[in-house]
Amino acid sequence: MVACVASAKWGGVTQAQLAELLKVNQAFVSKVETCERRLDIIELHHICQVLGISFVDFIQEVDRDILCKNEEESYITIKELKK
Repeated sequence: MVACVASAKWGGVTQAQLAELLKVNQAFVSKVETCERRLDIIELHHICQVLGISFVDFIQEVDRDILCKNEEESYITIKELKK
């Protein structure tokens, strides 16, 4: 996220630890991780801050992931059209 922004890794931080850092309950973190709940830009920025991740770098990485996924989907569609 894009897989969910909250991959199971959280930068090596557990759900419980991240919840404590964010001052939210663990269920919130779990719902974000499983894509049951989306984040707004402010929440995403806060998560990046508490994890020590550059928000700008994170967004750039997400953008690259989206572009790669779109390119893969376009390739598959073109390949199917040639059949």
